[in-house]
Amino acid sequence: MPRFPTYDRQQGLSGGATASFQSPGAFTAPAQALADLGDSTADLGHSLNVRQQKVRNSQGDTWLSLARAETALEMQNAQNELRQQATDGAQGYTDMVKARYEQVRQRYLKSAPDDRARQMFDEWSNSYSANVIGDAATFQAESTLSKRNDDFAKAMLAHSQVVLSDPSQYDAVAKRAMDDLAGASQWMTPDQELKARNTVTQELQLARAKAEIQRDPAKFLQEIGVTRQTVKPAKVEGTTQSRGQQAMAFYMQKGYTKEQAAGIVGNLIGESNLNTGAVGDNGTAEGVAQWRGERLTRLKRFAASRGKDYKDFETQLDFVDLELQNNEKSAYQALKAAKTVDEATAAFIGYERPKGWTPGNPRAGHNYKGRLGYAAAMAGGDVVVDGTFSPSIAGDQRFSGLDVGQVIGLQQQAESQVAAIARQEQAAATAQLAQIKGSLQLGIATGDTNITPHTILSSPLLDDDKAQLIKSYNEANEASMAVGRALPLLREGRLGDAIDPYDSKGKKLVDDIYDKTSSAVGEDQRQPLAEEIVQQTGVVPQSVLNSIRKGLTDTNVANVEAAAQQAARIAAINPAALSRRDGGSEVQKRADDFNYFVNSLNMSPEEAAKRIAEMNDPDKQRDRKALEPAAKEFTKQIEGENLAEVFDESWMPFNDPDIGFTEGQALGIQAEYQAIAQEQFFQANGNADIARNRAKEEMKRLYGVTNLTGRPVVMKHPPERYWPKNTASEGGAFGIGADPFGYVKTQLYADIAGRDADFDPESVQFVTTPATVQMIKRGEMPAYAVFYTDKDGLIQTFPGLLWRPDVKPAEAAIDNRQRQRVEEAREEDLEYRENVIPGQDREQTLDNFLDGNPLTGKVER
Repeated sequence: MPRFPTYDRQQGLSGGATASFQSPGAFTAPAQALADLGDSTADLGHSLNVRQQKVRNSQGDTWLSLARAETALEMQNAQNELRQQATDGAQGYTDMVKARYEQVRQRYLKSAPDDRARQMFDEWSNSYSANVIGDAATFQAESTLSKRNDDFAKAMLAHSQVVLSDPSQYDAVAKRAMDDLAGASQWMTPDQELKARNTVTQELQLARAKAEIQRDPAKFLQEIGVTRQTVKPAKVEGTTQSRGQQAMAFYMQKGYTKEQAAGIVGNLIGESNLNTGAVGDNGTAEGVAQWRGERLTRLKRFAASRGKDYKDFETQLDFVDLELQNNEKSAYQALKAAKTVDEATAAFIGYERPKGWTPGNPRAGHNYKGRLGYAAAMAGGDVVVDGTFSPSIAGDQRFSGLDVGQVIGLQQQAESQVAAIARQEQAAATAQLAQIKGSLQLGIATGDTNITPHTILSSPLLDDDKAQLIKSYNEANEASMAVGRALPLLREGRLGDAIDPYDSKGKKLVDDIYDKTSSAVGEDQRQPLAEEIVQQTGVVPQSVLNSIRKGLTDTNVANVEAAAQQAARIAAINPAALSRRDGGSEVQKRADDFNYFVNSLNMSPEEAAKRIAEMNDPDKQRDRKALEPAAKEFTKQIEGENLAEVFDESWMPFNDPDIGFTEGQALGIQAEYQAIAQEQFFQANGNADIARNRAKEEMKRLYGVTNLTGRPVVMKHPPERYWPKNTASEGGAFGIGADPFGYVKTQLYADIAGRDADFDPESVQFVTTPATVQMIKRGEMPAYAVFYTDKDGLIQTFPGLLWRPDVKPAEAAIDNRQRQRVEEAREEDLEYRENVIPGQDREQTLDNFLDGNPLTGKVER
């Protein structure tokens, strides 16, 4: 603020008032002060104007920055959009970008906040337009060039297709292609033109060669100088041969074909003679495949992970397969595609990659011919392979534009075509032979009298097929002859002499006899015929069993009753007959149910059949889930049941057999009984009594009592069921004192004593092994594991793994007994003729029966 001078008012000399100032310039000071105040106000106003202008400039600058950024982004999006819409070499693209940019520029010029900002944006946009238009021009030029290149490529492809369809047009097409190239060279650099010329030449030459291959691949191979040769199997013997066979089986089990496995093994023999400890390459390579470095390290880790020595033969074979499917997939894919031994050998050499090997020419690998010879030995025959190109091919003008790899590719394509044609011809020949073989097989099966051994031998079939058909012919006629031989035995009641009920051939003979004879008798005679066959042989004809099964699983009460009655009669004739046939166990269970209902529950046959029909109802099977709690409770209830009573066939309670030889065996038998009973509980729809009965019957079929160890013991499949009795020991009142298996004990104790004289006879145990069960299923006389306790109380097994007696003494006794029974039968026949059917002997009676006449009396054995 301006400071004014101090003013003092005083009386003038003439009495008037006067003004007085302390300073001499008192009168000029106010004016100056007012002048200063005006200046200060003017400065302040100027400052405000400056500040306002800065604010306006700042707003303009902000708008300008934003406008430039948005313009650049908008033009970038616009260019992307227009590029996507561009066609035909992007013609007009630059003009469209210019127009779009001008629209954007004018829009922002109009929206500028002031002249200064408008001027600055105008200057920037004029400069930026050079970038936008330059990018647009570049894109349009590149698009135009790309289109020209595409058009040229399409033209060249069309030329190649013409040559591929008609190679005789090669010269004319090549001329047109060069004319096209001359026109296209206007926008090409010299290097690009040269590259295009070479490419056109290659494509046309390849097209011509491929066309020739398609027409006659063998002729093409001959013209280019490829020779073919036959490689004989190399000599492989000793350890290498045995290991080679083991390796072949190993890889074929892994899923490789015989040819592919031979390719693998032939290479491995060439590498190491299949010696797992072989060392090569100055001590750096080891094993059958001569692994080195990291691959050898991986082999050792792989072997360690399996707890094997890395020199273990099968471990090294397995490691080869592991590498093929993981680290060596190229070789694996080529190997799996191989159809011939040569192809497989060439594929697997890519796993070894020896000196000289290349992906384009694998057969150039070190010792390829030797490897192929070993592979041929493993495959078991000669191998036909292609040779190499003749030197003259280098001067052949047809391949002047191709490199070696392309020519090799053409060779391989031609070889593949030749092989494919050979396979097609072989397939056609095989199909024709298969048709001939099938016709002969059908004729043999249907009994065509036009089929004879001469017909088979004069056919064009392979020797193995002829041998197979001759065998089928003999078997078919043998079956017919066997039926003819067996029919008199059926009439005589001695069919069992010709039938082994455990042998598949014996069962087949029973089926053939029944089918032949049942067609010659009336419907009402077929059931007695089936039961007579069961009586004599212990085997149910399969067609009879199928009929019974169908009836027992029906929901019709009458059908169930008829089938159950027949099954019950068969079971009464021979308890084991049903279970000896496939599906017979289920029939046996239904028959057991029927007998239980009738005999134990005093139901009528019709009522029993009704119960079984209800059990066959599928709707009731849905209730099984609901029965699970009751089944668990039922299983608890039978935990303490005394199984010894099930197997005690005497009338004396103190004669109960032991359940198993040891406590552990007893627990196992009890557990199996509970498991069987629980399943039967479900099948019986919650009927505990039926479940118990079924389970006990099943246990009696699986288990029995053996007396071969000095005390009666329950065991699975006791030997007495399968080993022949010494019938010479039969005799005495009621058979008491007879020991038909005494010869078994004599041999067994003698064998054990020969090794351990102080053994305890009471400690001898028979154990049924899985091998024992398989022998029984095959119809062989089974062998058992034998254990005993020595003088030191230690459990021993003898002799070896399984034991069975020498049955020759028993068989001799059986033969003697059989002759005795023949004499007894003759006496029975005399009595039969006198008392049963006067005037007609047993053979005549059965003859009438088989001829369809009803039986007039009871035929007894």
